Amino acid sequence: LHLLGSHQTYRNRYPAEKAFFHPKDYSDSFSQEEAAAILSEYDNSVRYTDEVLGEVLRQLEKQPGSALLFVSDHGERLYSDGTGDWGHGFPEPKRIEFEIPYFLWCNGDCPRRLKRAHSRNRNLVFSSENLFHSAANLLGLKMKEYQAQHDILSPKYLPVREPKIIDVNRGIHPYFSLP
Repeated sequence: LHLLGSHQTYRNRYPAEKAFFHPKDYSDSFSQEEAAAILSEYDNSVRYTDEVLGEVLRQLEKQPGSALLFVSDHGERLYSDGTGDWGHGFPEPKRIEFEIPYFLWCNGDCPRRLKRAHSRNRNLVFSSENLFHSAANLLGLKMKEYQAQHDILSPKYLPVREPKIIDVNRGIHPYFSLP
C-alpha cells in the first residue's frame, strides 16, 4: 500500500471536505498568511493519512494473521528553525527531513517472535534502506539476500552505525553530524 502522504502541495493530499485545520488556527503562531496556510494544509494531510490508516487497520483486524509495517519516506521542514523553509530536499540537509516514523501493527494472530523483536528494537535507529529485510521477514519470505542484522523485526538486528544522507546535489553527509 502506498499512500500519497504529506507531500507538497499539501492541500492536494486530502479531500477538501476533510479540511479540519484552517489558517486562522495558526494566526497566533505565524504572522505570515502563507505560513499559516501551509501549516494548516500540512496538518490536514497528516490527519487524513491517520484516517486512511485507521480504516486500513479496521479492515486488517478482520483478517487472521495480518500485520502492517508503516514507514514514512521522509520528514519535512515546517518553519522549525526560523528560516522560513518548508518542504524537503534542500541542498543543506537537516535531521528533521530524515527522522521518520514507523510502526508495526499486528492483530492477535501475529507471531510472538515479531512482537518480541519489535518491542526489543523499537527504540533503536532504523533506516528505511533496511526495509527490504524487515518486509521479507514479516512476509515469511526466505531468500539468500535477507540479512537478519538489517531487519528491525529480528533479534539479531544491529542499528546502522553511521548512516549517510545524500543531498539533492549528490553530496554525502554523515547523518549524526546534521543540524
